[in-house]
Amino acid sequence: MNKRRFIRYQSDRRIFARIDTNVHRKVFQPDLVALVLDVSPGGCGLVVLATENLKIRDQCVIQIAEEDPTPAEIAWRVDLDEQVIKLGVRYIEES
Repeated sequence: MNKRRFIRYQSDRRIFARIDTNVHRKVFQPDLVALVLDVSPGGCGLVVLATENLKIRDQCVIQIAEEDPTPAEIAWRVDLDEQVIKLGVRYIEES
């Protein structure tokens, strides 16, 4: 059974996301770059080099390609090996 609310679409393998792990900054200043695996209206799947940041439920701001930066939350994380992690990111609706 698939728990996702939205259908995911595989991205063009040349699409990157920039991630700002400090949600308290007023200006978007990315400190990580990730490869976008798939996208949906509610979130995306990413691959990023290993980091101590971006644990489950951590919040961040993500910018995919040239889109506007969007607040997000880490929904799941899989450490593929010591150097690479796979992330599920859920967009946070701003109120």
